[in-house]
Amino acid sequence: MNLIIYLMMFITNSGIRFIVGIPMFPIGTMILITGAAIFIDTWILIAHTTNNAPKSHPA
Repeated sequence: MNLIIYLMMFITNSGIRFIVGIPMFPIGTMILITGAAIFIDTWILIAHTTNNAPKSHPA
């Protein structure tokens, strides 16, 4: 439950929480985990778009 609350707070105050959370270890770790999750999601999205690229853009 704390994870969901923290993620909502992270989405709303991403800039302030990033600057404040770097010196603090638990919040910094949560920021790293959230950043890794966003990176993996974007990586999967890029992989899907590149797999569908030859169909939509034959070049």
